[in-house]
Amino acid sequence: MFLEELKTVYNFSLYLTVLVYPYQRFTMKKQIVLPFCLFTAILFSACSKDQTAAPATTPPPKTDSVLPVRTINLNVTYPTQTATGTFELIVSEPGGKVLLDSIAAVNTPVITSIETSASLVDFTYILDQGNVSSPYTRYLVYVYKGVNPSNWTKLNSALYPLSYPLSSGPTTPSRIFIPNYPSNAVPDGIVSNSFVFDNCNFNFYTNLSYNSSDNTFNLYYDRHAGHSVYFSITHLGLYKLYTPTKDFDTLDAFHMDTLSTTTFTRKFPFTINYQIGYSFRGIPDTTDLSTSISFSNFFQPVAPGQGDLQYPKTPMQKYEIELSATNNNNDHLSYYGLVSTIPTDLNLPDASSFSEVSKEADNISFLFKNPSSTTSCQTNLGNSMVGATIWSSPDSTNLHPLTLLTNLKSKMLNGVTLDDITPKNFEFLNIPGYSYADYFSYLFNQGFQSSHPYINTYTGLSRTF
Repeated sequence: MFLEELKTVYNFSLYLTVLVYPYQRFTMKKQIVLPFCLFTAILFSACSKDQTAAPATTPPPKTDSVLPVRTINLNVTYPTQTATGTFELIVSEPGGKVLLDSIAAVNTPVITSIETSASLVDFTYILDQGNVSSPYTRYLVYVYKGVNPSNWTKLNSALYPLSYPLSSGPTTPSRIFIPNYPSNAVPDGIVSNSFVFDNCNFNFYTNLSYNSSDNTFNLYYDRHAGHSVYFSITHLGLYKLYTPTKDFDTLDAFHMDTLSTTTFTRKFPFTINYQIGYSFRGIPDTTDLSTSISFSNFFQPVAPGQGDLQYPKTPMQKYEIELSATNNNNDHLSYYGLVSTIPTDLNLPDASSFSEVSKEADNISFLFKNPSSTTSCQTNLGNSMVGATIWSSPDSTNLHPLTLLTNLKSKMLNGVTLDDITPKNFEFLNIPGYSYADYFSYLFNQGFQSSHPYINTYTGLSRTF
C-alpha cells in the first residue's frame, strides 16, 4: 500500500514539473527545488498516515541533593574529678540523631572521629555529682547547640577572672593604731562596716577593737613583709596606701589621702548590689599578681560612702572590677572588666534589647532586636535530680529542651525522670569582638586563647522565670 502511494506522489510531482516548465520566470534551480520540497512534504504525510502518537511522559520527580559527609575529629578532656570518675559525652545532629554516646574517664582524652552531613552538631556532656543535698542536683547536663567541637580540648563551662596567688611566706603579728578614729565614720554603729583593709592577697585583719568613748581604734593583722597595706574609711572617703616597715604603726585619721570616686552613667535605671558578686582590685604590677590590692572588703562587702566606686589616687597598671546590679524588671545584670582606666559607662545590657516569646519546658523562645551584639545565650532548667544548661546562638533561640534531653537517650540518665523538668532562668552574654563560635573556642581551646585577644570585658543579663 505504501509503495502505491509513493508511486502516485512521484508521478504527481513529475506532472507539476512539466506543468510549470514553460514559465521562464522559474530558473532551473527553482524548478527542481519546488517539486522536491512538495514531494518531501507529501511523503512525510504519507509516512505518518495510520501511525499512533507517542504517549505523553511525566518527568521524574526531583530529588534533594545528597549533602556531603564530613568528619569531625574529637580530642577532648573533662579536667575535673566527678563522683564516679567518669562523664558521659554525647554528640548529636540538630535533628536529634545521636552520633556518639560514650562514658569516658575524667582527665583522659576522648579521641574519636564522627561522620555527619550536618555542618554543626549539638555537643553534650553529663556529670554525676553523687548524693548531694538540695538545692544541688545529682546530675549536671551541659548542652552546646550548633557548634563545631573539632578544635576543643578541655571542657570548662564558664569564663573565670584572674587567679591571684594566695598569701604565702612568713608573717609577723602587727597592729595599726588610730588614736582619732572619727565617730561619724561609723554611721550604722558597726565598726567593721566602716573600713576596708588589705595586706597581700586575701590577707585581711585578724582582730580589731574600737572605743567609741575616746575614738581609739586598733586593727591587728599578720603582716607580709614588702607588701602594701591599704586602709580606707569608706564613709568619709579617706585612705592610706603604704608599705609598712615595722610591726606597729600609728595612722592619723585627719591626715589621710582622699579617695577617687566614680559614678557610672545610667542609660536606664539600675542598682548595684555590693553584697553579691562585688570585687574591686588594683594591680600595680601585672607581671606579679601577688602585689594586687583589694579595694573592697572580700568577706564583708559594703557600699562605698560616695559614688559607685571608691579607689586610691595612686596609679595602677590594671584594675579588675566585678559588679552585679538589678534593673527595674528585677533582672540580674553583671559586668566584668580588666581595664587600664576605670570606666564611666559599664554598657550593661538593656532589658528592652530582647523580648520573651515563650518559656515553657519544651518551648523556650526569645527574640533579640540585634542578635549580632550578643555572644551567647544560656537557658537553665532542672528538677530534683537534674540540672541542665543549654547554650545557644542569639540568632537561634527557639529551644525544645524536654524533647532535646529525651532524645539524647543518655546512659547516665537512664531511669531518671525528665518530664517534670522546669525552666529556671535565661541568660545572655555580650563579649565585644567575639562570636558564638569564637567564644567556645576561646573557652575550650588553649591554642585559640594564645592567638586571640584576651577577653577582658564582658557583660550579661539573667532573667528568672
